[in-house]
Amino acid sequence: MLITMLLLFGYAVATEVDHIPMAVFDQSKTYESRNYIEAYKNSLYFNPDFYVNSIDELNHLLDEGKVKAGLIILQDFSQYKVKMVQPLLKIDGSDPTTARSALSSGIMISQMFSSNIVQKELKVKGMKMPSIGIDLSTKVEYNPELNT
Repeated sequence: MLITMLLLFGYAVATEVDHIPMAVFDQSKTYESRNYIEAYKNSLYFNPDFYVNSIDELNHLLDEGKVKAGLIILQDFSQYKVKMVQPLLKIDGSDPTTARSALSSGIMISQMFSSNIVQKELKVKGMKMPSIGIDLSTKVEYNPELNT
């Protein structure tokens, strides 16, 4: 009986985290900031379904557990072509699995968004990205889908 329960529990518990509820406080309200938010939505890691008008509102949603992450985009966000901008991703750390997923996913989304911007700017200037660096290949053995 115990073994059966352990097997059932093992199949029932999934540690894959996606569609994390997220609040967005977009102070920029520009085409660029909307594209950035869309990158979060398209990743399927986040559901930016809550749009707020203040940091207090965002914090309230985090405190109540209605969202697990909050994205704060400052007014100068559209200036990313001429200077470094720093949006803030606030994460509810009460669930470490969700928090780790939100943290790594948020970093990845921002890096990809930033990389695309650099590539576009270089293309406009008639330059191209150098073909150097590390291109990691991966192969998962025994459980390629990483099912739990």
